Amino acid sequence: MTATTGWQFAVEINPTSWRFPSGQSWIAGWIQPTAGQGMTDVRARLHHRIIFGLSGLPHPAFTEILPGQRHPIRPGFSFSLAPQLGATLLQLEARDASGRWTEFFRTTILAAPDALVAGILPQLGKSLGGLVRLLLKQRLRTPRRSWAELADGLLANFVAEPLNAHPNAPLAGAMEEPQAIGRRRNGCVPVTGWLAHPTARITQLSAVIDSLPVAILAHGLARPDVAGIFPDLRDRDHSAFVGEIPLPDNFDGPVLLKLFAELDNGQTHLAYARRFTPQPHGDTGQMPPSIRGFNFMCAVWALQRSTGRYRIPLQGLTRAAWKLWISYRAIPVFRPKNAFPVPGQSVSRRQDGRPRFIPAQSEPASDLPFSAGLNPAPGNTIIATADDMCGPDPSHYFQLGREALTLVEQASTRAGNAKVEAILDLPCGHGRVARWLRTAYPAARLTVCDTQKPGVAFCVSHLEANGVIARLDGSHWAELSGPYDIVWCGSLLTHFGREDWVVHLRRFAERLTPHGVLVITTHGRHVLAKLQSGEKDYGLPEAKVSQLCSSVLAEGFGYVDYPDTPAYGISVAQPAWILDLITRETRLQVLDFRESAWDQHQDVVVCALKSASGRGPEFH
Repeated sequence: MTATTGWQFAVEINPTSWRFPSGQSWIAGWIQPTAGQGMTDVRARLHHRIIFGLSGLPHPAFTEILPGQRHPIRPGFSFSLAPQLGATLLQLEARDASGRWTEFFRTTILAAPDALVAGILPQLGKSLGGLVRLLLKQRLRTPRRSWAELADGLLANFVAEPLNAHPNAPLAGAMEEPQAIGRRRNGCVPVTGWLAHPTARITQLSAVIDSLPVAILAHGLARPDVAGIFPDLRDRDHSAFVGEIPLPDNFDGPVLLKLFAELDNGQTHLAYARRFTPQPHGDTGQMPPSIRGFNFMCAVWALQRSTGRYRIPLQGLTRAAWKLWISYRAIPVFRPKNAFPVPGQSVSRRQDGRPRFIPAQSEPASDLPFSAGLNPAPGNTIIATADDMCGPDPSHYFQLGREALTLVEQASTRAGNAKVEAILDLPCGHGRVARWLRTAYPAARLTVCDTQKPGVAFCVSHLEANGVIARLDGSHWAELSGPYDIVWCGSLLTHFGREDWVVHLRRFAERLTPHGVLVITTHGRHVLAKLQSGEKDYGLPEAKVSQLCSSVLAEGFGYVDYPDTPAYGISVAQPAWILDLITRETRLQVLDFRESAWDQHQDVVVCALKSASGRGPEFH
């Protein structure tokens, strides 16, 4: 037997001389990762078979309680194994907090002569649709991980044999959430069910996912239905538990959740151990949008290459892949005849997250000015208490404002706007972008407009801006006479339907100077991918997420109201739809388009007035 990692461990319970009898046998011990690493799960390999075990269990040799902890460390692990006929090698592996599996132990074994033959796994073609969908979504969320790595992990979880734990006598109960799928919303997974003991009182119920903080569940809630089935249990009428456990987005594979019950007699029991696959709450179960044939085939090839390691039959794979692709392409999708023209410049990111504009080869090979000579902070760094755009880290708040200024400056340069005398920021909020505009253009007349009266008042008093309160009847447009050399409209059309898009675009066009520039942000294909992968729901119920995605795919644009705010919600627009709308409905022409250019999330569209000839969009 050999150990292939520097982790400390001991296998203490195993069949004599590793000769397995028929039936199930227990293997148990303890393992401690090297310093700085956390362990989240364990599994065993018997050639092509994968069997999950239980990790993070109490161990009698580890009783020391570390400072700041309520309990001793729990390094124990266990497996229940029945090697198949002919099995000769056993490998034990542990997964660290990054999701990487590491082998820590291997040994030769002898399976029982009457052991069962390993079962035949279902053909890959029969499960291809679900596997390809999951692989494409994982690739969207983690583009830096290779196709091979993602496919191998996905198939390993697909063929793995689980080991869960349920309450042993005298405990009784049921975990109702999560089941095989755990709904993840706002970074948390709900945990619900009931648990009771015949004589002891449960004083605390802890939910544990190794390497993550422990979550204390609320226990003792009313559960009247239990009394009729288990009349001998103490506190049976108040045995329900409920709570949430935080789960980061990088936990993709099966997650081992354990519930420990502390009793008033001093005992602690492992009440439940269950593996579940996290699934975003808004996951529609559909394929991600706008998948190219190349990426689709990359997913299929990666799965095919990984099948040999797990002896998954490949019969019917080619036909299944072709049928899956044909059915996907048959879904009504907005595919305009003319693709959105590619601007003369592309955008990338600096290491600090700021945009780096890369000119076309015909232009000088140098970065466009990023607020040349501007300080790292705006002239005014006061953040209003009521500013809901500022999170716990104000540096991100300032970074987004400065990033918007960079986009505005670059757009103004493209429009040939040599002199900036008047600027409009609508909606202005509490000056996230306006403070940067004031710093960069101190002599310009800055006008701010928003429905939030406190936000407008803040900008007037702190940024020397002219303030106009936006009103639902549109009467505020009369006070915004213009003309403006720059109009910044950040994250407004992202909440409007088509009619409001047209109204605002026309009003902006009426107020531009001949060389003025309009910079708007929109939700595009990046947001659509997040909605369809289930990564985000943007505050929408599942039915509205499906409605929104269907409209975007079929028509190029979709809009749904927020549940409690009619005429205000979430819109998503494909690039070609935006170009068509602006061309048909306004006097504007599109000068530039950047996907995910603001906060690496929202698309940026740069517009100016059409030339006197009335010709359509002319990309510089």
